Amino acid sequence: MNKKNILFIATAFSPENAVGSVRTTKIVKFLVRNNYNITVISPKLHNGSSLDYSIECEELKQVGRITVPHSKLFESLLLKKRNKLLEKKSATNFIVNKNKKSLVSTIKSQFYIYVHFIYTILRNLDWTRKVKKQISENIDISCYDAVISSYPSLSAHWISSHLSKKHGLFWIADFRDPINYEANSNAIIIRINTYFQDKIINQSNFSTIVSNDFLKKINFKNKFDTNKLKYIPNGFDTDDLINKEIELDPSKKQLFKICYVGSLYGGKRNLEILFKTIKELINENKIEISKIEIIYAGKEFELLNVLSKKYNLKEILINKGFVSRLESMKIQSNSDLIVIATWNTKFDKGVMTGKLYECLLTKKMVLGIVNGTIPNSELKRVITDINGGIVYEDSALNLTEEYLHFKDYIHEKYNEKEKTGKLTSTYNSTIENFNYSKITNSFINLLNE
Repeated sequence: MNKKNILFIATAFSPENAVGSVRTTKIVKFLVRNNYNITVISPKLHNGSSLDYSIECEELKQVGRITVPHSKLFESLLLKKRNKLLEKKSATNFIVNKNKKSLVSTIKSQFYIYVHFIYTILRNLDWTRKVKKQISENIDISCYDAVISSYPSLSAHWISSHLSKKHGLFWIADFRDPINYEANSNAIIIRINTYFQDKIINQSNFSTIVSNDFLKKINFKNKFDTNKLKYIPNGFDTDDLINKEIELDPSKKQLFKICYVGSLYGGKRNLEILFKTIKELINENKIEISKIEIIYAGKEFELLNVLSKKYNLKEILINKGFVSRLESMKIQSNSDLIVIATWNTKFDKGVMTGKLYECLLTKKMVLGIVNGTIPNSELKRVITDINGGIVYEDSALNLTEEYLHFKDYIHEKYNEKEKTGKLTSTYNSTIENFNYSKITNSFINLLNE
């Protein structure tokens, strides 16, 4: 079979230390293994970018990698000011402010939402213009059979739309996230983002979606031909398995370790039920406080610190700060239970955190927490299908029963660790549906069409 030449456009790609880099990098890796020639266009990382080389691999040495910077005008006028603004007020805190009742806080919240939205549009327009210029001057598009674009962000899709219309390139628009999130948004911005999303799906040959509920949300009015919308989840790569674990303090080897690694979205992901449960088990003498740790790695430690003070658990909360993906994987590998949190609302359904797939890789058991108003989340269905742990939903029809199951599961796993020194993995073979080697085959099937 002749090699096919694929142009892959993504604003998150290795070595950027971002969760969005994992899906794009792994798909490219396995496309190369399947005899595809790949050229990746991604932004030139600026000085403030966080780097992580843990998913760099031999296959990427065969990939043509083109990095395109933003314009100097954009960087000097907007990027620096935006970074300073976010130091004072991060986008994740919009949600916290939206929950406040005062008129002043509401106005401030809406102001930051609009500022962030306008900045996002300008950033995407700027990079779109720069990439189009790079392509017209330096790249022979006639050599390529197809283009794959990955969201976020809009610019990757806009550029691919241009190439599809002007050069007739076969186009797969991949959505790692929906464009029209309810979080950090309002009715006007949701309407605008829905327009962008619908237009991209209509123009692409196929659009790939990472969760079934997200796919249903996109097409809830049957706006699109269902044959062009394809569910292709995020996943894991067994090549990432860590062979050497962190050396532990011998005095802590028998500690029952529960970890949460990643963003809390300013409180949108609320872990209070975990602290409440641990405190009750300690008060009931079912857990010894000296034998348990809750480990956090990320940028929002203070949100958990508040909870630890509320439940008088400050001594068991460990802050690792912001870490690389490799360090994150090591923390999870050395924990007994991994907390996975998301939300599920009438508008935002099918929000599947990328951290779930790291659990599938390490085979560690999951403590799922789903905030929101709609029960039977996709996260809960997936965890149940793969027998990977337990999920507590704020919106469960019988909340008391939901809580008791969650509490009993933690107690059961604590006792298992006490007796055997480790927990037994209960995952079944269904997890292989989330292996990136299999996931990439789904993209190959689309490319062959």
